[in-house]
Amino acid sequence: MKTLRAVALLVGICMLSVSFVAAQTEDQAGKRVKEIVVLGNRSVDDAVILSKIKTKVAEPFVQKTANEDLKRLYDLGYFVNISIDIEDFADGVKVAFVVKEKAFLKDVVMEGNTVFKRDKILEAMSTKINKILDEAKIKQDMEAVRKMYEDKGYYSVQLTYKTSIDENTGRAILFVKIVEGKKMFIREIAFDGVKAFKEKQIRKLLKTKNKWLFNAGYLKEDQFKEDLERIHAFYVSKGYIDMKIKDVKRAFNAESAELKITIVVEEGKQYIIDKLMFSGNKIFPTDDIKKGLKMRTGMTFIPEDYRNDVRAVEDYYFARGYIEAKVRVETATNYEAGKIDVTFSIEEGDIYSIEKIDIRGNVVTKDKVIRREILVKPGDRFDGVKIRRSQQRLENLNYFKSVEVDYEPVPRKGRKNLVYTVEEKKTGELSFGAGFSSIDSLVGFAEISQTNFDFMKFPTFTGAGQKARLRIEGGDQRQEGILSFTEPYLFDKRLAGGFDVFAANRTYYSSYYNEQRYGFDLRLGKALTDYLRGDVIYTLENITLDVDDDASAELLREDGSRSVSKVTFKLDHDTRDSFFYPTKGHRLVLINDIAGLGGNTYFVKGTGRATQYFPVPWFEKHVVRLTGEVGGVQEYGSSEFVPIFDRYFLGGGNSIRGFKYRKVGPKDSNGEPIGGNVEFFSSAEYTFPIVSMLAGAFFYDTGNVYRQFGDVDFGSQCGSIGAGVRLNMPVGPIQLDYGYPIYVDNETKKTNGEISFNIGAQW
Repeated sequence: MKTLRAVALLVGICMLSVSFVAAQTEDQAGKRVKEIVVLGNRSVDDAVILSKIKTKVAEPFVQKTANEDLKRLYDLGYFVNISIDIEDFADGVKVAFVVKEKAFLKDVVMEGNTVFKRDKILEAMSTKINKILDEAKIKQDMEAVRKMYEDKGYYSVQLTYKTSIDENTGRAILFVKIVEGKKMFIREIAFDGVKAFKEKQIRKLLKTKNKWLFNAGYLKEDQFKEDLERIHAFYVSKGYIDMKIKDVKRAFNAESAELKITIVVEEGKQYIIDKLMFSGNKIFPTDDIKKGLKMRTGMTFIPEDYRNDVRAVEDYYFARGYIEAKVRVETATNYEAGKIDVTFSIEEGDIYSIEKIDIRGNVVTKDKVIRREILVKPGDRFDGVKIRRSQQRLENLNYFKSVEVDYEPVPRKGRKNLVYTVEEKKTGELSFGAGFSSIDSLVGFAEISQTNFDFMKFPTFTGAGQKARLRIEGGDQRQEGILSFTEPYLFDKRLAGGFDVFAANRTYYSSYYNEQRYGFDLRLGKALTDYLRGDVIYTLENITLDVDDDASAELLREDGSRSVSKVTFKLDHDTRDSFFYPTKGHRLVLINDIAGLGGNTYFVKGTGRATQYFPVPWFEKHVVRLTGEVGGVQEYGSSEFVPIFDRYFLGGGNSIRGFKYRKVGPKDSNGEPIGGNVEFFSSAEYTFPIVSMLAGAFFYDTGNVYRQFGDVDFGSQCGSIGAGVRLNMPVGPIQLDYGYPIYVDNETKKTNGEISFNIGAQW
């Protein structure tokens, strides 16, 4: 009873106090503010606080404004408590903002850290010395530090902290205690519940690996989370749309510092498409629409397939001018039977034609450079497929950061404007660098290039979509320079034309002669299909061989200068999925040279090379590459022989590895390579990933060079086996191989193996 009376008395006092304050504030409301002061601040300057309040001296006091001032001051983040005191003062009121500041961090004291230095840990923390101490940020910082340790294998690390605040100065010290524990490695990754697929197949999806020769075996939580998502996506892609990862069990062995991870999955059922139906299509018959779909009744239901099929139905309508057609997929699932009914619900809309095509955002690039990549024109029906393809063509020009497509209404019924909006980027480049290979040693270079060149536009020379390049290279084995220009739409047609002016001095071909050449070429090229390109090139050059007096008679006859005037015909069929790192597709190249249209050198030369890439089933990024090449050259007319600079050579990193550069094939009396008129070469290579950006390779190369067509003997070949690594860098692939000869012909010396090193894409 006494307790109840005490509570009632306390409540009554509080109510009277609130009433008194409210009455006092009400009495002071409207009175003019005579003075504003700030109390309680030590580190935050008065001016900072006063700049945020709207209550002003000489203006009436307004409680609502004062309440808003409180909110603005709290938003500064400097204070734990703020109140307003109001008292009568000089025929008005005096307003005092009473603040209690958050503590400022004076220092961080750490204990127990040996893996990381104090500065490294502080760098990972958002809490900084001489800044406000925020309890929420400290907790986030402890998780960030924990992740640092876990990424290094310290999964049992323990972190505790406390703060000590000096109330007189408002300064704080943060004490962090770290118990690092043992460094642990992943011993095993196991699976529970995997039945539909082999565990090895699921394991290949993981970037997280147990410890072995090329892997540290650390558990990185972000990467492991992505691995789990990858497993889930794999199951869904195979029709197991209900698949769940139920649990991830982690067993630590403190004595051996090992970790076992068990991923527990619930596969669910693999769903089959029972019915495939359409609704809303009145203009086009169902059978015509279904022809372009991947899904069929009785097939496994794969979400990616139906998303692609939605796009296919939209493309069907878009290609026929129905750009506002909308497609929605509805599914009905029979969980017990493992079957799904799929219905495509279509809103066809109206048919539209293009009124006009607007280009926007291009300041540098000329309109016609953009318009010639667009596959539709005014008056055409809207074709969504061609419009998207045009967008891709513009993006592939590499002139723009972005290319957006939109439609705009016009007064004419059944018409819309097509709008392409581009955002330009820099297309010029000035670069310097150096390269090295086992063939021509160290080379430095300087290059200036512009991929959106305009030789008529002074002084910027940009905007016409032409390509210009000037490159100079110099090293102890070669010096070269080239000036190149290409107009991709010669005479405003889809015909590429250009020229090169070049000069070179090379000493790495032989220890008995140097080669110097200078000249120019004229080029015409055209894309015949999406994958096939044809080129015609006319070249006029002067080639001088400076042969030493002690060279063989065969080399001495090469001494002096020759002029070569030739036409080259080239066909290139390329379906590879990547220029630098292909995993599938092929490249077929046929080159035919005819020399003698002027000059004093006469020969006909034909070379064919084929490369096929095969992805290895079930093994991501494992690739088999098969290559074959055959070539022949023959003199005619007044030429008594094919000059050495147009003969074939094999050996080295670009052909038969394991042999010195150009050392496979015919030799002179001094044992110096002199090349031949016929060549055969083949190669098989298997590449596989080791770690990120690094792959391994095994290879087998074979082939030979023969003096004349009548000397061809397929029983006389040179061959090698070997292994290497591939480093995928932004500048391109770096290839390091060791090859060992396993058989040779009568003219080729067997070595103890050779290391070859190259930078750049393979054929």
